[in-house]
Amino acid sequence: MRELSESSCCRGTGFGVRLALCCLALLFSASAPAKNPYGGIYLIWATGADQYSLDFIDGGQVMLQWKSLHTGEDEYDWGKLDKHLAYFDKLDIKVTLQINGNRKPAFLFQRVPYHSVPHSHQIKDKDGTLMYWHPYYVDQYEKFLIALSKHLKKAAYSDHILGIRMNYNKVGTEHSISVKDMPPKAEWKVPHGVKWVDFESTQNEDYVERINKAYLTYFPPEYKLFLRMTAATSPTIEDALSKGIAGVYQTGAEMEPRYKGDENARYGPFLQWCRTGITDCYAESWAAADGTHGTKKDKRWSTFAQFNYWRILSDLNLGVSYLAVYGLDIERCHDPEFMAAFDFAREYAGYHARPQTSPGAWIAFREGLHLKGDYTFLAKPVPASEHFKPRDLRYNPPQQLGDQSVRFGAWARSLSAGKSIDVEFDKGFIESLSGTTRKLTVTYLDRGTGVLAVKAFGKEQRIQLENTQKWIQRSIEFSQGNSDSVVNLKAKSRSITLHMVEIERI
Repeated sequence: MRELSESSCCRGTGFGVRLALCCLALLFSASAPAKNPYGGIYLIWATGADQYSLDFIDGGQVMLQWKSLHTGEDEYDWGKLDKHLAYFDKLDIKVTLQINGNRKPAFLFQRVPYHSVPHSHQIKDKDGTLMYWHPYYVDQYEKFLIALSKHLKKAAYSDHILGIRMNYNKVGTEHSISVKDMPPKAEWKVPHGVKWVDFESTQNEDYVERINKAYLTYFPPEYKLFLRMTAATSPTIEDALSKGIAGVYQTGAEMEPRYKGDENARYGPFLQWCRTGITDCYAESWAAADGTHGTKKDKRWSTFAQFNYWRILSDLNLGVSYLAVYGLDIERCHDPEFMAAFDFAREYAGYHARPQTSPGAWIAFREGLHLKGDYTFLAKPVPASEHFKPRDLRYNPPQQLGDQSVRFGAWARSLSAGKSIDVEFDKGFIESLSGTTRKLTVTYLDRGTGVLAVKAFGKEQRIQLENTQKWIQRSIEFSQGNSDSVVNLKAKSRSITLHMVEIERI
């Protein structure tokens, strides 16, 4: 099994008691991997500044409201922005920058029609909803983006910006108005001397295209843009993605898509642009592992540790390089199950398209609810194998998967007695192991007294189950060995519940 060793968790001094306890608890957790130059964990919605002292935090978040920076027509105040950038410059970590539109510049309500009813829970302006398709509104937002880009390119601390999160800031930050939801003209307040503009079905698309072009014109190449996964596709956007000028981001990352039928819309852009290595991508949780987001709390069908872990596996499977984690989850770093998941994320984030330098490769067996199939990282099952029968790997409900406090148990597959499965690892990764020692780890539920045979690199090893009813991580080291990229697992005498097969370079 994997050995546990000491881990330091704090960067610098002056951290609080809660974080000191996290550090103490990590003495019993797997050691944190070295900083990954390609990706890692980005702290969002921090519950305290001291959280940035944790040494497993690779980046942060700067979120400011449009209102706080755009103080008047052609007037801007960059003081808050500079203060935030200076803070992260001192910590020497990267951040994403997002300008949200929950609060719009006050002067817009004197120059643009508005509806006194907030058309989204995201709106925090007491006066209501602005007519975002009005030419003056669009002009001012574009002018703001131009001014922001000019300031960033000469600001002293802006080299710590990982990228800019593109926000359209129509209704609130993320929302818009549809034709069917458009209020009657009589309900709108039109400032004196301001022209009314009818809402047409194409205006949302026109607005998005103009803002896309503004971001792409004024920020690259100095700053990478992270486009919301729902960004309208166009030749301009696809060209930016294909060149790596832009990446994809989402704010709804979970252990799988929330709704059935949502997998293509929510995960399709990541599979197309991120997992393939065409560009780098960023994902923010929909909510904390316990379901908390804002004043709401979602129900969870798994334990919180399992949700956090499987969300991380999902992101890595999609090719996400930058995994944004709620401060509420970072507070749980004293829990070894949470900390082990964070370590795993840092070990692999960003290496999905770098097999020659990746620290390892793995497959996490699952069936899933709304998204079917295993989560994989430079590995895949081999359906063409004569040994592989889909019916032999059954989905197990969560309540059947051992100790629920352990992060693995939300999903797994059961390999029937006498049956086997082949897992093929990326050939480029396997070839990069030539002449080196490698470690193969199998994670399984130790239930019963059967035997799991593992055939890899020209050798067969037998793992004897001992019926401890615990999840076990059994590691086998291979000194060099051949370049065979297929690992075969066989349940010799009784069915065996499998979670993961992983190969690491050591």
